Amino acid sequence: WAEGKPAAVSAFEVYELGEALPPLALPPAENRRALGLYWEDPMLSECFGGRRHEKDSQRFIAETADRMVTYLRWTGMNTLIYPVAFYQGPGFAMLAENLVAGSGVERHPPNYIDILLRRFEATGDFALIPEINCCLSWSMLSPIREHARTPETGYLAVSNQGKTLTGMFPRVNVVHPLYQERLTEIFREMCRRWGDSPAFKGIQLHLVIESSFWFGGPEWGYDDFTVALFRQESGVPMPGFTGEQRYPQRYDWLRQNAWERWLDWRCEKVTQFYARLARVLTDTRPDLKLILGL
Repeated sequence: WAEGKPAAVSAFEVYELGEALPPLALPPAENRRALGLYWEDPMLSECFGGRRHEKDSQRFIAETADRMVTYLRWTGMNTLIYPVAFYQGPGFAMLAENLVAGSGVERHPPNYIDILLRRFEATGDFALIPEINCCLSWSMLSPIREHARTPETGYLAVSNQGKTLTGMFPRVNVVHPLYQERLTEIFREMCRRWGDSPAFKGIQLHLVIESSFWFGGPEWGYDDFTVALFRQESGVPMPGFTGEQRYPQRYDWLRQNAWERWLDWRCEKVTQFYARLARVLTDTRPDLKLILGL
């Protein structure tokens, strides 16, 4: 990846097996910890010798799901964490969203999550933890145009330099109620669909710099909406900076006058949001977990 850096792998060997991989002898399930495979991108079929963008359910079972289960049992693993909501939204049909290319929906059969759950149930003690990765769904993206016209609405996160791009994507403001409700509805839909399956164990949020599940760092969160909410809830007498320089002015003032209170308030707001998402899970089933993938 980097100029002047040595290769991470110097050689590899490929073996053809004459028979199926045998399962690893393991202690009883109650004495085992969760150990498994994790994907950031929805590339399951390609990794187990299936067809790229496999849409046929029967081939997906034979060439992807069954091979993966055999591999997991051979290595002693029992968990799959897999992105079911990708960059452009959920990779499964749901009432709250329109499916678009780039969400991962084009990579698997329409019922692939149900296929994996049924296969895991048949195996016994396997767990599927769907992951939401940098999810900016259609309904989440639609208010961005309004933010460009009226930035005081605060739908997009803004840096201390007035920027809204975090790399590939803008970051939606994690404390904005419209964004929180739309992500919460995705959680509700996932629980409605899969909450009855014993193989469904929770939902993971993939936290990276572009994701809207957090502020992303102390250099972000200086939009008009968030600062006004902080002033209202904390009582900190922060000046009402205006104009194009208001973002660095807010940052500098907070650093000098109320930095710890600002950081504590932000942490509390994100914690409250996570608690809201976790309640959706535990209201469905008490054992379901919200997992933060750092």
